[in-house]
Amino acid sequence: MCKISVIIPAYNSENTISETLQSVLSQSFHDFEVIIIDDGSTDQTYKIINQVDDSRIHVFQYENAGVSTARNRGISLARGEFLTFIDADDLWTNDKLEAQISALIKYPYAGVSYSSTVNMYDYCGKRYFSQGSKANVTGNVLKNLLVGNFIGSGSNILVRREAIETTNLFNPLLSGYADWEFYTKLAINWKFIAVPKNQIFYRRSINSMSLNFDKMLLEGIEAINLIYESVSTDFQKLKPMAIALMYRYCAELCLVSSSSDQAIQRAQDYLYLSIKRKPEILLENYTQKLISKFLVRRYLPKFLVDKIYQATRKKKATAYIENY
Repeated sequence: MCKISVIIPAYNSENTISETLQSVLSQSFHDFEVIIIDDGSTDQTYKIINQVDDSRIHVFQYENAGVSTARNRGISLARGEFLTFIDADDLWTNDKLEAQISALIKYPYAGVSYSSTVNMYDYCGKRYFSQGSKANVTGNVLKNLLVGNFIGSGSNILVRREAIETTNLFNPLLSGYADWEFYTKLAINWKFIAVPKNQIFYRRSINSMSLNFDKMLLEGIEAINLIYESVSTDFQKLKPMAIALMYRYCAELCLVSSSSDQAIQRAQDYLYLSIKRKPEILLENYTQKLISKFLVRRYLPKFLVDKIYQATRKKKATAYIENY
């Protein structure tokens, strides 16, 4: 037996799995096992993992079935009193497990602990950072989660085993939003405790022309519909705001992930739909900043925009590297 089981779903992760695994093995808290689910990788993922000599690592190979099924398989194999998940391209600070388990031990009424996140971008051989979600909501968080995924990443939570046993695990029908739906199921019966420290480095892409923004939006709306099917009618009034925030989130993804004219146009469309759904969202500082970012992208020359963003990323990278 061990205190914590760390579950890593990995699919064709040869470029990132070594760094991810190193961030796990470097934890200041040592009583854990690492369960890696190789989800049908066709690259060198399995070979790279097996080159790491650490008795805490256990690797299991399956045919590809998606990240939700991989996480569920990891749960079935886990022996820890507490479970946590990290995707094969994300990173943790070395005190992540120690801080989160300390929070759950201190507050035995809580079933889940989570931390603040930092968005991490690798671009043209350099690494940049920006502030992601902040851990500042504690206690009964269901209403907050029904509006949006403030946890911010599938690589974040530490959860008691008995809390997981009150859910039906991750939904294989969902892909990128399965973690959000899982968190809402946990929040129905369990309180959350926030660790207000940047401890999760969530990898995001820059200039990825392959992103299908409309598909991501449709999957997000599907996730919202499934989430609201599982809660009482008292919460249904929150659904329009959840949809508005999903449109806004997709607008942000467009602006962050690509500099193409198509992405900028989609960002405009999504911002319009977000404001149309919930006009009061315009009063939020986050929305106003996103609109400003859109206007810069839309109307300034591309070479000038690139210079501004490079300078901003360099400044943020310096700040976060000093804290990492």
